[in-house]
Amino acid sequence: TGMKFHKVSVSCSIEDVIRAVAEFQGLDVTIGTAKISGATYADHSGAVAFNETYVKKDTTTLDRVTDWKFDIENNLRRVPVIRSSNGHLLKYLPFRHRALSGELTFEFESKTEADEILADTEFTLEFGLGGTCKAVFNYCKWDNISIPSRMEELLSLKAAFVAKGPVAITAS
Repeated sequence: TGMKFHKVSVSCSIEDVIRAVAEFQGLDVTIGTAKISGATYADHSGAVAFNETYVKKDTTTLDRVTDWKFDIENNLRRVPVIRSSNGHLLKYLPFRHRALSGELTFEFESKTEADEILADTEFTLEFGLGGTCKAVFNYCKWDNISIPSRMEELLSLKAAFVAKGPVAITAS
């Protein structure tokens, strides 16, 4: 009971599907192997392929992205208390400072094109997660960008970002 997610990481690459890894913490966990009565179980057939996703910076779709990843860390704090009944259980599981970050990998045709997208201004990033699902990160800034000094045919670079938040994950 009282399950909250501690960390979640969502990523996608060319020729792949969206992948997610989540860590949950709970106030009380009961371990069992029995299935819930009345529930139905089936393999999930709705994997979201890379070509069903998108990344937008503000209102502009970024068509030079080859890989993307975002992380949400709630940094949960486990708070036990001394008590006689159920002393092994946590009393509280509050959220602490939420950390929002991620990384985009780009393939640019020119340094000018890279400079336009990687300008040092605050922005919103929207990640399409298939269908009408999306994750929107507000008040983002580029955190770490390394642009090669020599220009080849294509300019490949990774751009890390951090967001102040909030983040909205919707399916509307």
